[in-house]
Formats: sequence, C-alpha cells, structure tokens
Amino acid sequence: MVDINSAILSSDEVERLLSSFHEGKLDVEQTDVIEEGGIIKYYDFKRPNTISREKRRMLYKLYEATAYHMSKEITNYLKTSVKVNLDSIDELSFGIFKNTCPELVFIETIKLKPMQGFGCITIDLGLCLSIAERAFGGQGKSQNEVRKLTDIEVAILDDVVSIILEKIKGAWEAFIEIDWKVSETAMESRYLNIASDAEVLLLVSFTINLDYSFGEMKLCVPVSSMEYTLEKFASSN
Repeated sequence: MVDINSAILSSDEVERLLSSFHEGKLDVEQTDVIEEGGIIKYYDFKRPNTISREKRRMLYKLYEATAYHMSKEITNYLKTSVKVNLDSIDELSFGIFKNTCPELVFIETIKLKPMQGFGCITIDLGLCLSIAERAFGGQGKSQNEVRKLTDIEVAILDDVVSIILEKIKGAWEAFIEIDWKVSETAMESRYLNIASDAEVLLLVSFTINLDYSFGEMKLCVPVSSMEYTLEKFASSN
C-alpha cells in the first residue's frame, strides 16, 4: 500500500521543483515507473486549494462588502464616481503570481501586524496614472503610455492605499484587530519579494472603475499568515 503522506511534496521540495523548472533543469520528458496499484496524486500549482470552500465563501462575502466601502471612500477622496468590484478569490504560489505580474506595476508591500510576514497590494500603473490625474483636477482618462509615477503621484496613491487598508481593517475588526501598514513602495515586479516561490498566497482580485478608465488591484497575503485569523473567522460564522 502507498503511504499517502510520503507522496505529498514538502514546501522545500516544491520550491526546488519550481527553481529547476525556471532554470531549465527539469526534464519534463522523464517519468518514473509507478507500481501496479500505486496512486497518482495530481497537484495544481496554480490552485493549491488549502482553504476550504466554506471559508472561501465567507471571505468572498467579507471582501465584497469591503469593495463597496472602498468605492464610497475613494469616490469621496477623488470627488468622482469610483466603483470597486470584487472579481475573485484564489490561491496560488508566490512564484506563479510574480511571473504573471506585468514588468511595470505599482506595488505596496504591507507589514501584516499582528500576523507574521508581509503581503502586498498591486495596482495597474495605467490606472494609477488616471487616479493621479483625477486628483490633480483632470478627468482621469486612460493613459496611452504607462510610466513610473513621480513622487507626488506616489503620494496620491499612498492616500488611496491607506483608504483601502482602513476598509480592510474595518472588515476584519469583528473577528481580529489588524494594523496593516505599508513598509515599501516599488514600481517593478522584480522587486516583489514577500515570500518564497513555493509559498501559497491568498489572492483577492478587484477591478477599480473610474468614469474614463479602469484597472486591476490585487491583494496578496500568504495563507500561512492568515491561518489563525481564518480559524477565528470561520468559528464566528
């Protein structure tokens, strides 16, 4: 009989496998002989599914309500209609998330107090430029060219992210008191470094719609940092 536990890859093994794949050292043609009666266990690196369906459903409701409150506060800040929509809640490895990010993207690294570790918020740079233009009195139209933000534009986006973090804090306060703060800002995905490639992330994806532009915002938090919070969250519902 096959020992199921021995067939499950450890975090270190997953990280070595991803590293070999990225370096071109993994022989995808190589196969091992499986003894008759053996069990093949498929592992989807894009969707590890460590969070139960019930917890995922509760998280969706929580962040759907959070998106509504974000919409109201960012509308007040920019003095124009802003609609934040929750698109999806997924799990995937940090390595895969980083590889799917555009080269230029607005990144705010978040210290996850009182939890351990770091998360991040990423926002499309085109959307950031539209937000900054609107804050300076323009219409907030879509930008033809994507570029890095100036210091004053970063200050505007810092304000927007502060609103977002405040609304996330409000959503969780019935279950746990959190104090997430921005620790670093970057505009290139190569500077994303919140976890090892094998670390499983909780990825919350939003679309932010202005009158004349729209773009994606993603909240990424290691599942390991959220385990205690998710247990409290589930037990209170």
